[in-house]
Amino acid sequence: MSICRCVCSRDGFWDALGAEEVEDSPMPNTKIAVPRRDDAEAEREFRRFAMDKSQPLRGRATKRGELWHFTGDGDAEVVSFELFANGFQFYPDCRPVPVVLTPFTLVRNCKLQGGTAGLPMSSFKVFKIACFTEGTSYYFGVRIEDDLDAEADLKRSKWVVELSHIISTVNQSLFPQFSMQCLPVDGVPSTTTRLLAGYLGFADHCDVLAVVYAELHAHGRLGARFVLYENPFCTRKVSELLITQLSTCCEMIGINCTCFSVEGRHFSCRSPQERKIWLRAISNIKVKLHHRAPLPSEQDLADYRLSVCECIKVLETSCVLPIMDPLLPRLQCLAAAARAVERADDPLDVPDIDIDLDDPD
Repeated sequence: MSICRCVCSRDGFWDALGAEEVEDSPMPNTKIAVPRRDDAEAEREFRRFAMDKSQPLRGRATKRGELWHFTGDGDAEVVSFELFANGFQFYPDCRPVPVVLTPFTLVRNCKLQGGTAGLPMSSFKVFKIACFTEGTSYYFGVRIEDDLDAEADLKRSKWVVELSHIISTVNQSLFPQFSMQCLPVDGVPSTTTRLLAGYLGFADHCDVLAVVYAELHAHGRLGARFVLYENPFCTRKVSELLITQLSTCCEMIGINCTCFSVEGRHFSCRSPQERKIWLRAISNIKVKLHHRAPLPSEQDLADYRLSVCECIKVLETSCVLPIMDPLLPRLQCLAAAARAVERADDPLDVPDIDIDLDDPD
């Protein structure tokens, strides 16, 4: 069962976004002025979080109930199911199985073939929880009793919505406060052709999430650069992708899912609305590459950025995100740790003291 759908359309550059008309929205300054900071302070802005399964569930259960659990072997049993602030727990064979939910998890309704426990699968309303960076999935369901199909569907919907809310909360807790940008950074020439920039969650490994500052550039002769930095200063690069007309760009299909992939690399946005802007920008760049559009002029870049800025303004006025502590444990950056060791090995910085050897005291 596929969890991806290609979104590489051939519409106009930003028409399909349906951005509302924004009055008094002239093009702002042509550069973003970023205040200079020392390396230590800038380093602290690079966030990395652990996504391994050894983490504990937080707090007390917020909801309890019973669900059918379906295994890959075709077995099924009724299990106790509990929701927590950062995941869920169920009890197959009366033993607890905790699962911490990460931004790279999706939940969606689904159907299973065949039958189980002497009942056809049509007797159940099933949903799927997929941790796609790990390649693991869990299937749970509500049994339709006394032909009350609508009631079973409602019960399933409540579980799915609450699970998707937990995933969204965990995801949003990892991001710093920021606004998406479309202007280059003053004093950083590598950002001159920027079209869109902002923080994204990046699956650095299957058990590590890095919050990177992503930057999408206008198309060039070979493609469009998609650069990942540690922070908005755009001086320390984490990785870089070249988007061409053949690059794969897919959104992950789930309830309120914020994830997408580019060339097999998984990313998460703060909200589905932000994901829509990123995907539309990448899609339309691919269209220009497909049709071998000429390189953008300064006026073309200004027009593109004006359209992007309008979409960002619409997003910021319609989507207010909460501020909260991270719900995944933070990892220390290796570079910062190395510098901390170097500082520890340095001699102590002791001020010079004048000593009068002739003084008897």
